[in-house]
Amino acid sequence: MSAVISSRDPQDLARRVEQAISTAIADLSAGRRDKAVATLARFTPSQDLNAAHQSLIARVLVGAGAHLPAVRWFEGALSADPAFAEALTGRATTLLVLERLEEAAAAFEAALAAGVRDPGALYNFGTVLVRLKRDAEALAAFDLAVTLRPAFPAALRAAGRLLDTKGQTAAALHLFAEATRHAPRDIDAVLDLANLLRRGERLVEALAVYDTALTHSPEHALLWNNHGMVLHDLGRMDEAIESLEQALSLDPAMAQAHMNRGNVLIRLNRQEDSLAAFAEALNLRPVYPEALSSRGLALKMLGRFEAARADFDAALRQDPNFIYAIANRGELNLLLGHFGPGWPEYEYRFFTERQQKPALKTPVPEWRGPGDRVARLAVFADQGSGDSLQFSRFLPEVAAHAAEVTLICLPRLQRILSDVTGGLHVCGSVADDAVFDAQITLSSLPTVFKTNLDTLASSRPYLRPEPALVQRWAPRIAGEGLKVGLCWRGSQNWQCDPNRSVPFGALAPLADVPGLRLFSLQMPDNAERLGEARSLAVEDLSGELDTGADAFIDTAAVIAHLDLVISCDTSIAHLAGALGRPVWVLLQAVPEWRWLLGRDTSPWYPTMLLFRQTQAGDWTGPIGEVTKALRTLARA
Repeated sequence: MSAVISSRDPQDLARRVEQAISTAIADLSAGRRDKAVATLARFTPSQDLNAAHQSLIARVLVGAGAHLPAVRWFEGALSADPAFAEALTGRATTLLVLERLEEAAAAFEAALAAGVRDPGALYNFGTVLVRLKRDAEALAAFDLAVTLRPAFPAALRAAGRLLDTKGQTAAALHLFAEATRHAPRDIDAVLDLANLLRRGERLVEALAVYDTALTHSPEHALLWNNHGMVLHDLGRMDEAIESLEQALSLDPAMAQAHMNRGNVLIRLNRQEDSLAAFAEALNLRPVYPEALSSRGLALKMLGRFEAARADFDAALRQDPNFIYAIANRGELNLLLGHFGPGWPEYEYRFFTERQQKPALKTPVPEWRGPGDRVARLAVFADQGSGDSLQFSRFLPEVAAHAAEVTLICLPRLQRILSDVTGGLHVCGSVADDAVFDAQITLSSLPTVFKTNLDTLASSRPYLRPEPALVQRWAPRIAGEGLKVGLCWRGSQNWQCDPNRSVPFGALAPLADVPGLRLFSLQMPDNAERLGEARSLAVEDLSGELDTGADAFIDTAAVIAHLDLVISCDTSIAHLAGALGRPVWVLLQAVPEWRWLLGRDTSPWYPTMLLFRQTQAGDWTGPIGEVTKALRTLARA
């Protein structure tokens, strides 16, 4: 029942309202929210009540979760005093809670027009404006809030997040850093700063942010989890495991930390152990496509291909748009020789964080392949050196569908790729205003050409060494014996699979082959382990090869003089294959997709033979086969 409001006894009304407010506050403090609301429901907003009383009733109702009646009480307060600041901001904020965004924005504007300069209200106003996509006004509101209260982490973070969406990374980082300076225990501020640094690959700085935060909040499991993932990105896997296990000691039910631990174990070549970590993550969170996809990768590396496919499929049932599972399944299909579904799914790699798709500054349509005749086509070499050498085989076919083809590649590859096909223009970059009719990435060419094992077969070399360099290297390689180039280590970047490389000492059996003359084709930073097999005499060319700005030009000339190249899975194998020279490739048990399975020849390179591990990590078998084959070759 509503109270009888009598203008003849305002003091009595005020006394009863104050008593009801006190009772309601006591009920609210004791957790009796419904009782607090019921106590205040005996009254209705009235001109007979002053603005302060009505605004206080509204605030108690907000505390009790009764937002609709709270709005009416704030409006009653404003009827009594249109300039009452607390009611102006309270009504606006309550409308925000009720998701009545347009009304909330108008209410905040009214408060500002009345001269209200409350930092908290300005922050809430900015929040409304962000929701309404009025970003410039939102940023102004956050800026004013911080001007009035410099130590306002929430407003600093909100402004930083908005600037980040606009690509203003440096300004966003500054604001996030200010937020952490004012509130070093503010986990959200720490995460904003560290995540943006990590996204910009400023990993050492991101790690320092987490290190500092952990001195203030060592009990925070999420900080340890993220600390571990930055260590993972830095290639410091053993330390990453320690941080993730610390996270799990604080929160054993953190599914994310179990999954991240599984991913690090994969990098440590502990796939079997990773399966247990993924199982724990999925036990805690059954709907977890990220964990299913990661477990699929581990299963693929263990050679359990059908189980891997089942996990990728399960991840996509949970989230049909989960791009990592699509890309992972695409690579599995390619590995198994299922090119039809494999190539389109392989394209999803560009939507993951693994690889950014290069593109022209000005919008230009994607080239759709044969039938899409264009005048000027830009082709971007989008992956590593070996991939560029491998996929450049398609450039002559591209030239048949465009009057002018420009290949944009790493500057160091320009020279070796310049003679792939007549009329091809090769450059390291193009001007922002360069004019093209279409664009495509080099590694997408097999997709648009619908490449399969039959169309892939070709006996024609598509790279050629420079005649002058071939002549210059002739005296250096001249002499008797079976001349064999060796490359046993690929890139030492942790993101490249270290299992591809062969320990130099494992090549020692080659010393038993008579008449063999071995040349190191390693780059200087990878040639330092020649002493691991002292019985194996190798002529080290590492300090002489490709010492200038151009990659592979001397190596190609040397290979022209060799009888054979023996290489692990790295760019030298692709170079020898593209040159049409005999090359034997040592492959791990489950190799990259391009080498397929169960065959000793490569459809990519007709002069290539493949020697595969039968047991993961054991090079004894393939090197024994190579040694036997070399003896036969040396006797020929």
